[in-house]
Amino acid sequence: MNPFAGVLPGLPYGLEWRLLLIPLITGIIGYGTNWVAIQLLFRPLEFVGVRVPGMKELAPSFPRKLKQIPGVVEGRLGWQGIIPSRSARMGTIAAEKGISKIATEREFYREFDPERIAAHIVASSEPEVRELTEEVFREEYPELWRDTPEPVRELVHARVRERLPHIADEITDRIGEHIEELLDINLMITDHLEERPELLSRLFLEVGDRELRFVVNSGLLIGGFLGFFSIPLFLVVGSDLVLPLCGVAVGYATNWIALKVIFLPIEERRLGPLRL
Repeated sequence: MNPFAGVLPGLPYGLEWRLLLIPLITGIIGYGTNWVAIQLLFRPLEFVGVRVPGMKELAPSFPRKLKQIPGVVEGRLGWQGIIPSRSARMGTIAAEKGISKIATEREFYREFDPERIAAHIVASSEPEVRELTEEVFREEYPELWRDTPEPVRELVHARVRERLPHIADEITDRIGEHIEELLDINLMITDHLEERPELLSRLFLEVGDRELRFVVNSGLLIGGFLGFFSIPLFLVVGSDLVLPLCGVAVGYATNWIALKVIFLPIEERRLGPLRL
């Protein structure tokens, strides 16, 4: 039975003005679901939820899609933004695809200026060199150092200070020779992004600001458009279940269409005055 029957009699097929609220409502649903989807991509930065006893042991047997939900593999039930939860993986991809094309570890090290590094080593270690020298001689030559006159000790300290810049240069040269073994740019970037997931979220939000706003706003238009098709379906079926089911379908469809439009087509295409 049509719940709107008799409100405005005489309209074709029992169409009442209140039915026109359906596209408006589905448009709001589309906008809301897209907005929530974007929020869930980036928030919260840290996992929010509870640990479920026994879930971690059962997680390996879960379907692959279920294991992709943040926290499930660790036996936790809750949520963390998709981007922050994948910060380590995305950092690795960014380093492999981007940073590695900019320069190698050796080239990065040259840009750091080894001479300045050596000067920094000298400046930062000089206050501790005297104590370190004393400690080495006391451990290696305890009797000799104990019997050494103070003026001779001062000559030793002066000699060490004099040699310190040369030693620092040798250290930086050796570092440069083995920099690939000592410096892992990929690991540095991955660790940094994993410790500060807000950086990756900020990167996506700033670079994709226009596209993300399109996803949200398109939900209103696509949802409203799909809502018009719900009207004849509602009139034909005549069940109150049609509207909530259409709302679910519209929410899913608006998300799916918006994401497809963002990523496809890969190459630019023109449709009249429009660029796709």
